[in-house]
Amino acid sequence: MGFLTRMFAMALTGIVIGWIGIYIFEKNSKELINSLKQEHVVLHLPSIFFWVGFLDIIFCSTCLFIMFFFPNGTEAWWVWTEFILFILLGLALVLKTLIFKIDVYKNKDYFVYRSVFVKTRKIYYCECISYQCTQYDLIVKTGKKKITIDIHTVNVEFLMGMLGKNQVKQIR
Repeated sequence: MGFLTRMFAMALTGIVIGWIGIYIFEKNSKELINSLKQEHVVLHLPSIFFWVGFLDIIFCSTCLFIMFFFPNGTEAWWVWTEFILFILLGLALVLKTLIFKIDVYKNKDYFVYRSVFVKTRKIYYCECISYQCTQYDLIVKTGKKKITIDIHTVNVEFLMGMLGKNQVKQIR
């Protein structure tokens, strides 16, 4: 019975992760098509990231609530610590989804980058030394810093296209 339960849990996890990936791909594709004719394109994280973080916060907060008001012997300090860390991770994911944004202009020689720390910077393409597309990230190296962008960011293709159009070296 334990073997079947573990196999079912692994299969269910794989199905859920696959569904989330398909959902992100379909939403990104629809928004990419809608953005093709626009002069100003906004890059942002998919909304599913917000909901995953939000559900993480709700679930872990509920578990802490139950552990506090209905103790059953499992409320060790390390369990509290893990749930609090997961709440903080969910909060970080929600905040990153709400704050992170890149404005790409098709006919201008710069893009505007707003980081998680709400710093807004205008980055000219001539400042960009190189960019690299990995399995998980788009990494843009400028003279001053390195910008890491999640590869699942909506409309990330526009930024990669503009980097290529402005002769920024691509590292493979």
